[in-house]
Parts: sequence; C-alpha cells; structure tokens
Amino acid sequence: MARKPKLLPDRDLPAGFAYPHDFLAAVGQHDLGAWEWLQGYRLRGAAQQLWANHTRSLVPFALRAGTTYLVCFHADRPVEGGGYEVMTLDSSDERAEPVQHTPDFRSWWEGAQAEGRPRSAPPPPPPPPPTGASGPGGEGAPEAPASLEPGEINPYAGDVPGCQPPVTGQCGCVHHLDAFAGQVVPYGKSAPANLPPRRVADLVMEHDLAAEPAYPGPELSYRNRPVGPFHWQVFVGQPARLHYDEDGRVPLDQWLMGNPGVDLVAWPDRGGDLYLAAPTLCRDGVLTLLARGLLDDRVRRRK
Repeated sequence: MARKPKLLPDRDLPAGFAYPHDFLAAVGQHDLGAWEWLQGYRLRGAAQQLWANHTRSLVPFALRAGTTYLVCFHADRPVEGGGYEVMTLDSSDERAEPVQHTPDFRSWWEGAQAEGRPRSAPPPPPPPPPTGASGPGGEGAPEAPASLEPGEINPYAGDVPGCQPPVTGQCGCVHHLDAFAGQVVPYGKSAPANLPPRRVADLVMEHDLAAEPAYPGPELSYRNRPVGPFHWQVFVGQPARLHYDEDGRVPLDQWLMGNPGVDLVAWPDRGGDLYLAAPTLCRDGVLTLLARGLLDDRVRRRK
C-alpha cells in the first residue's frame, strides 16, 4: 500500500486551494531524476523560506537537487478542469521571476520525466573509402586526410548524409501539436490593434511557423569557440512575430532553451531563422515548442 504523502496541512494552504488529483497520484511514487519531491519537514522549511520573500499563493512541491529552484503551484491561477499553473523559480531570488512556466502539473511532470530519458547522439559520418580504391576509369581514389578536426567532414567520404530526425511517436518530445492546435495565440504589446484572432493551427497551416532538418547547421562560434551542430532550422514569419515582443520579460530563444530535449538555441540574426540543437525532437514537436513559446505571456512586454 502506498504511503500517504506528507504535504502541507490545510491551515497553511491558501484559501480555496486543493492539491490536484494527478499530483496526489504521483507525489512520492516515482523517481524524478534531477528533481526531488518535497515532503514533511523539508516541505515546511522550503515553504516558509519561500513565503518570507514571496507571495503565499505559491505552494511548493519539488526541488531541483543541489539548487534553490522550487517548483510551485500558483494558487491564484487555477486551470480549467482542475489544478493550477505551475511555476519554477529560484527561491533565493527576491524578484520571484519564474525560470519556467507550465500550464498545469501534468505538463511539468511529463517534462521532468522526459528530462531523465537518455538522449541519442547524431550519427557519425561514414568512414572514408580505403586508400587506393579503384574509381571510374580504373584510377585510384584520392587519399583521405590523415586526421580531421572535430566536426570537419571528410571530403573524400562520398555523400555524407545529414542527421535524420526521429519520426513522431519514436521521438523524445513531451508535447505535440494536437494538444495546442486550437489555442488562440495572444498578440504582443507592440502589435497593431484590432488584429483578427489566430490559432496555433493557423500559424502552422499558413507556414508562419515552419521547421526543417538542418544538420550540421551554420558555422557559428561563441567566445571564439565553435558551437553546434544544429538539427533544426526554424522559420518564424512576420505574422508570427506579432505574437511576441523583442523586449518581452523572457526572450523567445531563452524560453526555448528551458525545455527538455533542447541542448542549444542560436539566433544569429534576430530578423532571420533560429537554429536548434535538438536531436531527439521530431518536426511536430519542434513546431509545438515554438507554439508553446508564443502562448506564454512572458515572451511579451510587461503591462
């Protein structure tokens, strides 16, 4: 028989708050990898420290091991069907700016589970042909270079295939478009007034959001060191750019970096395409990631 979780008593909880049923079914029953369930005296201590600096509407339930990052229900933000929005924040930061926001506990839970799954590496280039192998006309093939720099493609190896992205259903994506296609995407604060509402499905069907495999991607560097390879090139059309602000609370590329399966995001020209190092994501999952970013109010300016 499963042990009853040691959570905060009703007298300490915000008025009207009730722990969601899916949370009660999961808490303490499963390994969270890099995250730890908070219960008993550890939960009370974390809650008291959090409430001393921030609103009591935040109800913590998990901690990232070795850090001060707390995952909390936001009691003032209930969601349809039961439950609450989930915020991850640094409890030592007096500004209480969330580092991640998910629409409900299930979304956070699926992300935490996906974070613990092993990620597949891009396949290596095929080996070069043997030295002196005969080619057309009986001539020997050119000799391959003795050594290659990391990430360099051997020009004598024939056609080097790119990294093939996984197909939907055999990927490491946490979310896919079906769950978000009908949601209306808010406009940025800098967008013109009285624009017609647009759904996620509209942005995708009209190719205002698009993603194509791009391995190994452009040659980029950071602090004089090469970065990459990249697996996806993401197009954000001008109509889609109306749904976020460049001076939003969280830049869109930074929002993308906070998600499972994304190792690196590069936006060399903020008026151009984004590049993602995300070998375990399928095209549908990449588009969903972009849509979820545009659905998050933090990518728009503060009111």
